[in-house]
Amino acid sequence: QLLDEGVEGDLVYLVTELVDGVPFPGREETLDWDDLADVTTAFLETVDRMHGAGIVHGDLKPGNVLVRSDGVPVIL
Repeated sequence: QLLDEGVEGDLVYLVTELVDGVPFPGREETLDWDDLADVTTAFLETVDRMHGAGIVHGDLKPGNVLVRSDGVPVIL
């Protein structure tokens, strides 16, 4: 959830909720596609929505994507 946003000089920032989760894909063991499909599809849909809104992350990597306990990925 977006809590705040703004511009200070050349800095544009977003403040979001604190997310409790683990790094993408949400489990440490090696997974097959059947185990990865839902979380990966949700992640890609989120990236698509961000890019559609003109947001480019700039440092997208597994450590910057948390998967909540309900399986929902959240891009930090």
